[in-house]
Amino acid sequence: MTPEEKARATIARLAGDVEPSNFTYLSGGYSNVNFRYDVDRESYVVRVVEIAAPEKRRDIEQRYLEAGLGPEVVAFDFESGAMISKWVDGPLIVDEAPTPEQGGTYLRELHEKIPTGVHAYQLDSIVDQYLAGSRPPGRVQDALDEAWRPRTSCGCHNDLNPWNVIRGRDRWYTLDWEFAGDNDPLFDAVGLAFGLGWSAAEMRRCLAAYGLAVDDERILATERAFYLREYAWAVAQLDRGNVREEIEEQRDDMLARL
Repeated sequence: MTPEEKARATIARLAGDVEPSNFTYLSGGYSNVNFRYDVDRESYVVRVVEIAAPEKRRDIEQRYLEAGLGPEVVAFDFESGAMISKWVDGPLIVDEAPTPEQGGTYLRELHEKIPTGVHAYQLDSIVDQYLAGSRPPGRVQDALDEAWRPRTSCGCHNDLNPWNVIRGRDRWYTLDWEFAGDNDPLFDAVGLAFGLGWSAAEMRRCLAAYGLAVDDERILATERAFYLREYAWAVAQLDRGNVREEIEEQRDDMLARL
């Protein structure tokens, strides 16, 4: 089946007897395939999970989706992770980047709204799953030995890249809650800053707007933990058969940064 055929089959399974039209492929997904489509002059997005991810708990993901911080969910399949949500008009922040001050304010408000106590994001366990069966290079083993731990904790997104945030007309919408869980708020700040290409000074401006006071050592340690997770994720994707040039580039880039 082609990706669009898979999307149509998913819509039929989750939404029943509807007539979807005007399919548009949405780029940016690595392990998921997303299409925008229309039904009766309303627009939706269907997510089809292409690569199985046993580390993802769909029941937990739904708990975060219910917080209403992203687009409205129309249908969700626990078994596969397939999902239909309403389309939201607005640019992704990768295309219309915020200032560091706007990013820090957004991040603080997001963390205030994410539920806590639902799930703990355990980076070491996730990285171990990603690297199972592989022999990590020396610099990866060094990062593993550092055993990064959160200094403080709140509800976090944990995959806060600029492809996952929409600047809507009335508010910002945060997508892809597959990795959400209690974690150090600095981890989200590091991910956001990295994705937007912010300098160290811009990162500091973001943290000041957030109201998060941290020293340079803690920032550097959290950046290394982030690079380690991103490296391990890329290794796991390639091992699972999701061989794409951009994933290979991510693996190599993250390794170089460790």
